[in-house]
Amino acid sequence: MQKCLPVPRVLETISLGSAATGYQTFANAGITNGQTIRYAIEDGTNFEIGSGTYTSSGTTLTRSVTESSNSDSAISLSGTAVVFVTATVADLFINDGASSLTTTGVGTFASLDISGNIDVDGTTNLDAVDIDGAVQLDSTLTVGVNDQGYDVKLFGDTASAFMLWDTSADDLILSGAAGLIVPDGQLTLGSTALTSTAAELNYNDTGAAVGTVVASKTVTVDANKDVASFRNITLTGELDAGSLDISGDADIDGTLETDALSLNGTAVTTTGAEINLIDGGTSRGTTAVASGDGLLVNDAGTMRMTNVDTVSTYFSSHSVGGGNIVTVGALNSGSITSGFGAIDNGSSAITTTGVGSFGSLDISGAIDVDGTTNLDVVDIDGAVDMASTLLVTGVATLTAKPIANAGISVKNGATGAGFVEFFEDTDNGTNKVTLIGPASTADVTLTLPSATGIVATTDDATALAIALG
Repeated sequence: MQKCLPVPRVLETISLGSAATGYQTFANAGITNGQTIRYAIEDGTNFEIGSGTYTSSGTTLTRSVTESSNSDSAISLSGTAVVFVTATVADLFINDGASSLTTTGVGTFASLDISGNIDVDGTTNLDAVDIDGAVQLDSTLTVGVNDQGYDVKLFGDTASAFMLWDTSADDLILSGAAGLIVPDGQLTLGSTALTSTAAELNYNDTGAAVGTVVASKTVTVDANKDVASFRNITLTGELDAGSLDISGDADIDGTLETDALSLNGTAVTTTGAEINLIDGGTSRGTTAVASGDGLLVNDAGTMRMTNVDTVSTYFSSHSVGGGNIVTVGALNSGSITSGFGAIDNGSSAITTTGVGSFGSLDISGAIDVDGTTNLDVVDIDGAVDMASTLLVTGVATLTAKPIANAGISVKNGATGAGFVEFFEDTDNGTNKVTLIGPASTADVTLTLPSATGIVATTDDATALAIALG
């Protein structure tokens, strides 16, 4: 019989009587309400083996027969039949190296060493797991439940490098040398895909230099919204600034538009129109200069204002010298003295309605005198061409023979007739022969002979020798 196997047994009458001597009831043996157990019934020579469900209320046991003395059907019970919990051959594992252990209950082990694979169709509830090899999960791995999480820690090969899901902080933490590698274009923050590449994101790596420009990096501002160490900034648009402080030079190729200007702390109050008066291309006005009007002068390197009266006083007490005075317009007053120097007006004319007084006058070109030329002494080295009458009130001394192409007229005015004096050779003396025109009622023509000879008067008193020829 099976009852000779060394397994504990619980005996209880089907009529829910008390336990047999030396045994416990199902409830005292730990059988719970609704639990399915393997049972055996002995009633004299009859037996029955099967599975039944225990019910604590009324202490009944349902019967599903697997083997019996009644052709494997339920046997009829007498009042002395006993039932007990037992095991069949199917419930026992024989370690022959080829058999499998199958149970519908719970297996309790102090330790379990599985050299092969383990296949769990249901839920594996493990208090602690230490896996030395690879783990293949064909479905979802879930740690904890909603509102109750647990830490998950994955270590790397480098010391202190790990990835930790910290359930208390609800954060995924990468520690030590652990890093996160995401392919370009595969990172999404919230619902926004991050399209920047790793190289583009690295432009933001400025280190601790917040507010200081770092080469080839993104520009950041400090807590005061300031940025330092810019070198060159190129703008194609407009720079709008509350203020602009430039410690070096400012090179502006275009137009500088400013509402106010200060130079070294001094406000410039001059208007743009006033500054434009300095422009050499500015058109000249006709504003009259009056006493008290101001002038801008360079006073030993410092620009200062004075007035026309001060300038006038200065010029009146100083000789204005220099190589040249160039002016536009007319000099309407004053005089030019010997200290002035040379005047060279090029090809331009000098016009005066007064008298020009010169120590000497050297004219290399022609001289055109519309009025009377009054000369105390005339020394002419070249030819004289006169288109009008030459009037000499004094004595004209000629050292050469004069040539008259049309004739010579000798007049003496109303005091007497005209005459010509012929002097002898100065070696002989100062005697002369005078040829004088007489008073007459008509013109008289004296024709000289064509041969050499002597011309005599009719009374033969005076003879005049004329060399013809």
